[in-house]
Amino acid sequence: MAIPASAAILDTLGGFDASKPGWSAAAKAGFSAKGGNTELLEVSGSAQLQWQNERHRLRALGGYARQTSDAREVAEDGMLHLRHNRLIVGSVHSLSFAQVQRNPFQRLRSRTLFGLGGRVDFLQSDRGGLSLGAAHMVEIEELEGGGGRATDQRLSTFLAATAMLNTTTSLRTTIYAQPLWSEFGDLRAVALLSLSVALTEQLSLELGGQIQHDSRPPDAVEETDWSTSTALKLEI
Repeated sequence: MAIPASAAILDTLGGFDASKPGWSAAAKAGFSAKGGNTELLEVSGSAQLQWQNERHRLRALGGYARQTSDAREVAEDGMLHLRHNRLIVGSVHSLSFAQVQRNPFQRLRSRTLFGLGGRVDFLQSDRGGLSLGAAHMVEIEELEGGGGRATDQRLSTFLAATAMLNTTTSLRTTIYAQPLWSEFGDLRAVALLSLSVALTEQLSLELGGQIQHDSRPPDAVEETDWSTSTALKLEI
């Protein structure tokens, strides 16, 4: 039986090299298995592509995850995100994005987002960075058996910080907050923390954790939940 759909904020900022001009790409893959009384298999993968010059930055992200229990599919989630920034003046950039997400096991036929706003880079150096962004976001959601589409207008904000701990290890944290314009008490937020350790020039180990909050989730869904992750990342 499908569980109620709970909106999730996806991390679409991390993992890029902001100083590298031209094309760059990266991919991650994860795998876990459990056997015995219950056989559980989970696979996931994601990829990202970036092109940038002195004034423009284009990014594309895609991800897919699938989980099976006793050879029966029990979870599936897919997303695609497109993002563009343009330098306006100094450290101020424009911000525009579009995103589509699908999760049939949470009755989510589609969630489509469009956003337009700006970003300010307060600090950008070889040792770390600090950025703040805000955008107006249109959210269009369609649920299985939900009686059509629902459209909301939200403020989408983020605070992103990175720090190089040593030559091979970096720490990143990102906080997103997305309240409804018409009622700020209707809030979705997520805080993420990740540690990346370079194993070779192209391969790194990533450890991560996140706490997600929805002030008004569907029935039978908790307001706050958390997760951890481990993955290998290949950069090209």
